[in-house]
Amino acid sequence: MTAPVRGLLCPITTPFSPGGDADPGRLAAQIEIYEGLSVAGVVVFGTSGEGPLVDPDEEAGLLAAARAALGSHRTLAVQVGHESVRATVASARRAEAAGADAILSLPPRYYPVTPDGLRAMAGLVVLREKVIKPLLTHRGRCKPGSKTRASAALDAQYQAVQRQMQHLFKLLHIAA
Repeated sequence: MTAPVRGLLCPITTPFSPGGDADPGRLAAQIEIYEGLSVAGVVVFGTSGEGPLVDPDEEAGLLAAARAALGSHRTLAVQVGHESVRATVASARRAEAAGADAILSLPPRYYPVTPDGLRAMAGLVVLREKVIKPLLTHRGRCKPGSKTRASAALDAQYQAVQRQMQHLFKLLHIAA
C-alpha cells in the first residue's frame, strides 16, 4: 500500500511554447522555483483544466519532466480525469508509469451530479482498482455569504448531493 499523501501540494499550470506545443523544460523550471519553499509537491494538469486537452505524447513528456524536477523526495499528484473512463484509465496508467505518487480525478463535466451521476462517478473505482495509487477526490464546501430565496433550494440540493457523495466514497473505500 502506498503511503498517504501529506503536506502542501502546489497546483501548477502547464506551459506551452509560442507554437502551441507543451513545454516540458519550462514545466521543470516552474517546479524548480518551489525547491526553496516548504511544499510537499505539485499537482500537474489540475489547475486550469488543460489535462484532458494535452495529447498522450505531450502528457508523457510533461510527466517525465515533472518527476525529474521533483526528485523522489517530493510528491507528484496528477489530475487524470477525462470525459470517458477509458481515457481516464489510460491517463492514470501514464501517470503511474511516470512515477506519480497520487492521482486525482474530477467527474466528467457533462454528467450532472444526480443519483445517476453519482453512479457514473463510481467508475472512479476503476482507477482505484487498476492503478495502485491514492485517489484524491474533491469535496467542495458551500461558500458562506448571504443567500437569496432562489439559491436556498439549490443549496439544500447541493448539500444533499454532498452527503450522498461522502456516503458513496465511504462505501467505495475512496478517501473523501
